[in-house]
Amino acid sequence: MNVVCIDTEHSSGIYNPWEPNFYLTCVGVYGQKDGEEYEDIIWLDHKEEKRTDRGMGILQAYIDDADVVVMHNAKHDVVVLWGFGIRFDNAVIWCTQVADYLLEGQNKKYRYNLNAVADRYNLGQKHDEIKDMWDAGIQTYDIPSYLLGPYCIQDCKLTLEIYQRQAAKANPKLLKLIELHNEYTFALAEMEYTGLFVSKEQIEEIVQEYSEKANELRNKILKDVPHADKINLNSPQQLSALLYGGILKLSWLEWKVREYKTVPHSTYKETLCKEDVSFGGLGFTPAKKHLKDDGYYKVDKYTIESLNAKNQHLRNIKKWLVEYSRYAQVLKSLRSEDYKKGLWAHIQADGKIHPTFNQTVTANGRLSSSNPNAQNFPRGNTSPIKKIFVSALGKFVQVDLSQIEWRDAAWLSQDPVMIQEINDGVDQHIATVINLMELEFISKKDPKSKQNRDRAKVFNFRINKIVLTKPCEFREHLRAAA
Repeated sequence: MNVVCIDTEHSSGIYNPWEPNFYLTCVGVYGQKDGEEYEDIIWLDHKEEKRTDRGMGILQAYIDDADVVVMHNAKHDVVVLWGFGIRFDNAVIWCTQVADYLLEGQNKKYRYNLNAVADRYNLGQKHDEIKDMWDAGIQTYDIPSYLLGPYCIQDCKLTLEIYQRQAAKANPKLLKLIELHNEYTFALAEMEYTGLFVSKEQIEEIVQEYSEKANELRNKILKDVPHADKINLNSPQQLSALLYGGILKLSWLEWKVREYKTVPHSTYKETLCKEDVSFGGLGFTPAKKHLKDDGYYKVDKYTIESLNAKNQHLRNIKKWLVEYSRYAQVLKSLRSEDYKKGLWAHIQADGKIHPTFNQTVTANGRLSSSNPNAQNFPRGNTSPIKKIFVSALGKFVQVDLSQIEWRDAAWLSQDPVMIQEINDGVDQHIATVINLMELEFISKKDPKSKQNRDRAKVFNFRINKIVLTKPCEFREHLRAAA
């Protein structure tokens, strides 16, 4: 049995191979083969060390020869090494970070970095002096090799010890789950590494179009309102005071000259100005249940839609605000005025965004996504955001696994009724609407039927969290939701 552990050390603060100024300093290797230990440091970009001759070829041989390749946060190391030509085509990997997340029951309260996991196994900690150097702004390239090399090898040894404890701890069912998660680590790594092409030109076009529409609506909403040029409709506090009355906490930038008493010159620069203005409101009456702790009221889209408009002018204000919020949300998602936020800020030098897919964040074992959140792009034709993505092959394919949780449960339990219903093409959510909610289902295109099916879906997925003693109680819960 040959188990090898790999760890990468690279640029501090720049973590991915597609980012400018990323470099890989060294790769640590520590393994155990047939009871014998071996270790190696492959140097690549360090001021004191020459590149290891045929370094990547040596590393590839270690990986190809191993029965199991162990890493902590394996997805990250796979992405980094792919950037330098390493392949894991036939490798079986074990990520100690993902394994600990599963063994601990997807506990969100836990930390899953190497130190935290090692601490749970009473295995000691990593060397602190290297982290102190990084915190002090010293780049990995400049850290003395007599410190960095042992630090890298210690990470490998610690990770391998954790793997051995985890493999012994996991029962057969958990072991299979860990193996499955490790297998799809490669798919996630490939998604991150490949990324998505984004058209900056398309973003600019959408931003220009939506900015014009938003400004047009803003002028309608704020017509005859005092201090209109200083009101920010995207501020919940200001919007609350605008609708219902209260204190408008205004802030704006203004060019001002500042004269100094102690120096012979003055400065001319933008200064943040603030002013609190009392405003009687546009005429809406807020609901007490919408009052927040700060003394202002909720002003989200759904709250605004629920407001009672006493005349045509207020009905227009409602309509304009809902429409404005849609344009403002698209603009916020795509690009801020200073270009530091939105999808624009995540476009890398290769013209792509490379979202991160997090394996150890949620409490239910599902993935989450960040930088940016690629799991939360708007659906269908509700937003123009999907137009900014460019297919590398000229076509996008959308795939949806129908009722996959239900099918998984049927296969795992081998329940004959569930299996028969799947084979007969029964839609469980529609069946819930008809048989349990006792409501009519016309078609998936019918708005009310679609709404009831969506609500039934929520209950079908949450049924294990609802403690009910009688079927009629379950029916009452479902009907109440409808």
